[in-house]
Amino acid sequence: ADVAPAVAYNKVFLAEGVYDANGQLNCSGTPRTCTALWANVPSDGTSATCDQAEGDTFAGDAVANGRVAYAFSCSDAAGNRYGFVNAFDVSGRQGCSTSGGVKSCAPLWLAEGTPGGATPTIANGVVYEAYSATWITPPMNFHSAGGLVGFDLAGVQRCQPVTGSPSICSAIWFGTSGDSTSQPSVAAGLVYSEGHGAARAFDASGATGCSGSGPACSALRTISINPNGLDTSATIAW
Repeated sequence: ADVAPAVAYNKVFLAEGVYDANGQLNCSGTPRTCTALWANVPSDGTSATCDQAEGDTFAGDAVANGRVAYAFSCSDAAGNRYGFVNAFDVSGRQGCSTSGGVKSCAPLWLAEGTPGGATPTIANGVVYEAYSATWITPPMNFHSAGGLVGFDLAGVQRCQPVTGSPSICSAIWFGTSGDSTSQPSVAAGLVYSEGHGAARAFDASGATGCSGSGPACSALRTISINPNGLDTSATIAW
């Protein structure tokens, strides 16, 4: 699907690479034609066997605190769906190498288990990712997965370092019944998600309405909307 790129630090962050937003570095001609400053190489971890011929489906990205978080999903040869969040260094230094004059960067950490993910949102050091997907595997087996999760942007909390590979991170925050295909919104300490005919607000701090070590948070308020409408991101203003 076509998604809007993230623009920050004078760079444009696309699925296939990072470009100079000013049209100067690695750019030439009139109109300007640019090549990537570097390519971010997504990682699907070890639990999935993605069909490389089919490729990955890029959901979107978000930038904050020197990190860019990408969400993407893929299918294996049997049609099973897998989803991931990868976090990269926005400066193109950490996890990066150059070969044949081409720079490429590996993720600093990755999280698995978000098939059909939406564009992530970063707030207060947390990457919030909503996801919702339904798929069929032969002969006629129906599957579905959905949720609203948060990961530590720094790649420290609930993350397991792996020598020579990106750290593997588990969610540090869960929003029950928050599954959606739209980007979450965060404001005034609340995380908003819209999906399945309702907009829901959760405590971003993991305190009110939350329990367990995750923690798992229930919606503090729910707004009923058109159940047949598309999932869209909420706009919040005070």
